[in-house]
Amino acid sequence: MKHRVLMASLLLGAWGWSARQSAPAAMFTLPGGGPVVIVDLNRDGQPDIVTRRGDDIAVYLGDGRGSFDQAAGSPFAAGSNPSDLATGDFNEYGHLDIAVANHETTYSTLLAGDGTGRLAPSQQIPVPSRPHPHGVAPGDFNGDGHLDLAIESWEENTVLVFHGNGKAAFDREPRRLAVGRRPYHKLRAGDFNNDGKSDLVTTNGDGSSVSVMCSNASGVLQPAKEIAITRSPFAVAIGDVNGDRNLDLAVAHRWGGVDPRLDGLTLLLGGGDCGFRPTPESPLKPGASPTDVAIGDYNGDGIGDIATANMGSNDATLYLGSRSGLRPASGSPRPVGRGPIAIALADLNSDGKADIVAAGAEITIVMSRD
Repeated sequence: MKHRVLMASLLLGAWGWSARQSAPAAMFTLPGGGPVVIVDLNRDGQPDIVTRRGDDIAVYLGDGRGSFDQAAGSPFAAGSNPSDLATGDFNEYGHLDIAVANHETTYSTLLAGDGTGRLAPSQQIPVPSRPHPHGVAPGDFNGDGHLDLAIESWEENTVLVFHGNGKAAFDREPRRLAVGRRPYHKLRAGDFNNDGKSDLVTTNGDGSSVSVMCSNASGVLQPAKEIAITRSPFAVAIGDVNGDRNLDLAVAHRWGGVDPRLDGLTLLLGGGDCGFRPTPESPLKPGASPTDVAIGDYNGDGIGDIATANMGSNDATLYLGSRSGLRPASGSPRPVGRGPIAIALADLNSDGKADIVAAGAEITIVMSRD
């Protein structure tokens, strides 16, 4: 039976499966609470929410007006302890699939989409990550036109690249790329030199650096270049936050919530040539224990803005991007429920402004008001 999410639920208040509301509330919650991605999973042109729910993956289909239905069959089994999610058409059927990094296991899980929001029974990809997978990023990293998967192996200070064949199958023996010390958390892919090819970045928790790996003219990832930044880089997001049409990097710093002096946010401005430089005001000081970071256009001015999920202070800090630098958003920090560990920015109600989707004890959605 198809469920309806009661959109008038109050933050941290009661919610239920009921009839759709004509005017969604400014803040509401959904069941879930792990990594979160916003994609159009059922090909209707509207953003959907994909997130962890226990050991499963929950899918909430959006209508473009800020309301969501749980997809038929959701949640879907996804192996043990999903710690990161990535999307791509790995079997080249024309539908988005979901790749999962399974924490404290020896595998990654692949869920095949059918274009309606349903995900097929999972298959497991053996991953020789040491000690185990934390993050996953898709991209064509060898220039053959098929999506590959990159997964970190922090005890070896390497990134493992599993080349795909377009049939949702991957090489058992990955290519290994050396990076900085302890690439512990997430790694992400983007086009850092505007050549249309997949590049890769990872944060290095013990190396006080990020590693940037760019593809050559043939689309093959080249050895990593280290960019020194302040201590304990943890999570990274990719987007243009100064309007120059080159991708920038927002890096959240933390260390297990043990030392609040390490909490921070570094903005690395990209030059469109795989080079990055920190802004003079970096590192900025967001809330306590910024565990994740996202970039999206929160105020609708066409330039990316930055949000951090502050696990220790139960809120999200927002910085507005511009051609002249970052500035705090009005009303920042915004409460986003208990213990947020993941965050995404996307326009959920078609008003031209990105809304906040934060995941902690549950999924909290905060509609943009700037």
